[in-house]
Amino acid sequence: MKHDRPLRAVHPRDILDQLLDMARYLNRPPELKKELIDRAADAYFVDLSGDYKAITTGSN
Repeated sequence: MKHDRPLRAVHPRDILDQLLDMARYLNRPPELKKELIDRAADAYFVDLSGDYKAITTGSN
């Protein structure tokens, strides 16, 4: 994730939307857990520089 990106007021809402979408996809209730918040942030703040970092999904 780019750390020098300016934060915007919509980021929390958008990250929560990502979390809700992931919960629906995984057929799980949405929960505010560090793992899911990190996954949602990784999905939202995509790094298009070409440097690929594998993200582990953990167990379901």
